[in-house]
Amino acid sequence: MAAAIFGELVRDHPRLRHIEVRSAGTMAREGGRVSFAAVQALKEMGLDISDHRAMPLSPGNIGEGDLMLTMTADLAEAVKRRVGHRTPVYSLPEYVGAAEELPDLFVESVAVCRGMAGCLRDLLSRALVRLEEEAK
Repeated sequence: MAAAIFGELVRDHPRLRHIEVRSAGTMAREGGRVSFAAVQALKEMGLDISDHRAMPLSPGNIGEGDLMLTMTADLAEAVKRRVGHRTPVYSLPEYVGAAEELPDLFVESVAVCRGMAGCLRDLLSRALVRLEEEAK
């Protein structure tokens, strides 16, 4: 969900649309499908993620980016251990200076995914502001 939302925000941003957004998971099973609840929640936001397939975080895609954002601080620490110091890694809340932690979301409730999508949009909009400030 986060990659789809951030991808849309980046595409709509006049100065940052060159940013490439990718998604990979520490627990993802290659080719796994997105939950029905996530598809429905993002469909309500005008985003279609029904064709998305999971990709596990691997040595082949670690370090390819300029920045890696995770959902939780624990995931950020796990990714840092894999990446080393090649790529900056932050949890999304940490990156934007938010106190709240995002839940590690594996649910089948559209209502919960809808709430999470709104929270992600807010945090990712704040991340976009930070990226724009750093690009100046």
